[in-house]
Amino acid sequence: MKLNDSWYNISELCRNRIIAVCDLFCYLRYIQEGLVKSGFHETYWEVMRRRRNIALSKLGFPIS
Repeated sequence: MKLNDSWYNISELCRNRIIAVCDLFCYLRYIQEGLVKSGFHETYWEVMRRRRNIALSKLGFPIS
């Protein structure tokens, strides 16, 4: 991970947490910009799946 022009090592568990949160925020941004063409029901369950990935990564499970 790069902060202030310096690289730092982070654990895989921390990396998985960051990835899960960024994945959700990117998907929410796509919804807001109108790039997601799925119906409301499918979009809702996709958001729930990504939120589940955040919860699992907090517990230390791999992201599915």
